Amino acid sequence: MKNIWLSILKPKGSSAKWLIFLLLESILAMSAMGYLDIIKQYTDTPALSFEIGNYRINVYSVLKIVLIIGFIFWSAAIASHIAENRIGKFSRLRAANRALILKAI
Repeated sequence: MKNIWLSILKPKGSSAKWLIFLLLESILAMSAMGYLDIIKQYTDTPALSFEIGNYRINVYSVLKIVLIIGFIFWSAAIASHIAENRIGKFSRLRAANRALILKAI
């Protein structure tokens, strides 16, 4: 199970990175054009939501938050991988110093 999540969060091939980028781009475009309004109307019903105090939590907001958090983690993993590759190419630094810099980033 760990390998599945690792391959999703840190895709190795450039085609996987482009595929995820195009998927996210198409979701954003569909949202901007109003194609996702039907999904929002369906998941924002009183039957699929509940209130805690003054806050109303529904399925649409939960899905939106999960996608945003996933995108943030995915972006951080890609940035970490790029930094790891670039710092790993420095030959003047000792291996211990390279590891320390990577952990600081």
